[in-house]
Amino acid sequence: MCASLALEAARSRLFGGIHFASANDDGIAQGICVGNEVLTLQFLE
Repeated sequence: MCASLALEAARSRLFGGIHFASANDDGIAQGICVGNEVLTLQFLE
């Protein structure tokens, strides 16, 4: 679900001339890395 929303947002920014395709690719990859790191954290109760 989140991945499809991220791809849709990236496409709209590309078509709108806001981002380059390489920026979208890098941003998606970075978001996946950050998300995976957050999932490994143990939060205080």
